[in-house]
Amino acid sequence: MLILAFGSHSDPHAWEMSDKLKDDGFNTKKSDNPQDILNLRGEVVILDVVKGLDKPAFITIKQLKSRKLFTAHDFDVGFFLKMLDESGMIDNLRIIGIPEEWDEEAVKEVKKLL
Repeated sequence: MLILAFGSHSDPHAWEMSDKLKDDGFNTKKSDNPQDILNLRGEVVILDVVKGLDKPAFITIKQLKSRKLFTAHDFDVGFFLKMLDESGMIDNLRIIGIPEEWDEEAVKEVKKLL
């Protein structure tokens, strides 16, 4: 199982969580490019920050917020997931949303979900 953590240098929360998981032996990869989703094979868990969450939780693609696209930069993780889902190309993918502010207890919660 691969854990694909999405973030950026200005939003490193999921990357930091992936470092903690990697230290505990989980197979993690950091990404700032939603197109990485197109190359996924096998069992994959996406880890990303979800505003408004109090603790880590599974979320569905249908729960992802839609937004209008104005430029190519607007093709975010949610867009790619929705596109692949509509195309029937997602078969073994789960999404774990994490809060913007998390602590070691949140790391334990993510491990339970995994």
